[in-house]
Amino acid sequence: MTPIEASRATCVWRHGAHRCFKKGLAAGWTALTLLSVLSGDRMVALAQQPAENSHVGKRVITQPGTVLKVGNQVVDDEGLGKELARGKNQNEFRTYMVKQANGPWLWLVAEGSSAKGWAPAANVILFDQAIDYITGQIRANPGDWAKYVWRANVWLKRKELDTAIADYNEAIRLNPGSAGVAHQGRGRAWRDKKEYDKAIADCNEAIRLDPGHARAYYTRGVVWSDKKDYDKAIADYNEAIRLDPGYERAYNGRGNAWRAKKDYDKAIADYNEAIRLDPGYARAYNDRGKAWSAKKDYDKAIADYGEAIRLDPGYVRAYCNRCVAFHLTGSAKVGDDARKVLELEGWRGEYSQYAVLWGYFGLRRAGDADSAKRFLDEAAARCDTTAWPYPVIRYFRGELDQAAMLAAASDNDKMTVARFYLGLDLALKGRYEEAREHYRWVKEHGNPSFFQFNHALAELDKLEGTGLSSAP
Repeated sequence: MTPIEASRATCVWRHGAHRCFKKGLAAGWTALTLLSVLSGDRMVALAQQPAENSHVGKRVITQPGTVLKVGNQVVDDEGLGKELARGKNQNEFRTYMVKQANGPWLWLVAEGSSAKGWAPAANVILFDQAIDYITGQIRANPGDWAKYVWRANVWLKRKELDTAIADYNEAIRLNPGSAGVAHQGRGRAWRDKKEYDKAIADCNEAIRLDPGHARAYYTRGVVWSDKKDYDKAIADYNEAIRLDPGYERAYNGRGNAWRAKKDYDKAIADYNEAIRLDPGYARAYNDRGKAWSAKKDYDKAIADYGEAIRLDPGYVRAYCNRCVAFHLTGSAKVGDDARKVLELEGWRGEYSQYAVLWGYFGLRRAGDADSAKRFLDEAAARCDTTAWPYPVIRYFRGELDQAAMLAAASDNDKMTVARFYLGLDLALKGRYEEAREHYRWVKEHGNPSFFQFNHALAELDKLEGTGLSSAP
């Protein structure tokens, strides 16, 4: 059975109303043709032609209200049904990867979720063309505030935060009384810019405008966690879950807050629930792996990181975290994962320099000092030398002394990283008392959400358990 035969109902959201066509294959084609006439959108002309295989492997978004189907069953509507049930015409913005094409149908898999199914190619927009497409929509109807929110969501995914904020601003200007979704989105942008007070103010306004807005409570919970106010974060996650008991991200966020409070059993229980709700939720496996690692159950941690990677082969954080677990267990595989991070991100990505450091220490522990040095030399030639934690790499290359490296750690988060790697270095040199001093600083003052934090505690436990002391 083809996807066209299996999907006999194509539902399209247009001006807040569902139009469903259920009269077989011919009616499906009629529906798509009617959509082209109704919308006037230049892209929906694709509905008349088979989807090009060139879509496969591409990142895409969908027209608002598009549903994913398998056979006659709707498997995902981006949360629209829940929003409509409480009287709100809004849905959760998602990006997808196209995995297959069959005639005018595309098989989409949501990023960061297990949602997947067939959607009409006419409703799909290539991510790298989305800004131009939505801008055309805005030019045709400059007063449509929802289109500004849509475009802002794309800017947010592209990490062009100031431009996203400008579009959220315009949406709020056009519709100040019912733009809770725009305030919540702008709050996410402020959070990504680390302007946490502004993020909380926007979430507060989103909640004032829409007290049932679970995503606003969730976003505010994330910000409270960023500010290390974990009790307030848990309270907001609780409210998000009360409003939407199936909200897997809220369970995962609450799990992260419990983990930061070192209540690992409660954290694991929340991660378990997030995974039950969405078995394809790679981040929940990754975060549960961090909880297992904190409990020193490294085999379970490695298994969870592996599952996160299986679900999302490009999940850089999961590779980084598995590097940590491999390092703690003495596995030579740490170098393989470090190289995989560099393959995925290049040498100038967010986690690239951390991968360099894991690869470097893995080689040192394996006794291959020459390869370890070459790894740092390659980093010096290819990494962003202005970014953190490059001063740590400079220290290991002999370009900075310890005092200068610590002076470059300009905040508590950077100091967590710097002192952890100093501890690793000093322990490998047999200077155990000095290593303990740095690990203890991380234990007492470090950021508990960092993987270096739990790793420092594990290394400290090993040193104190063995009673090793420095050579005279």
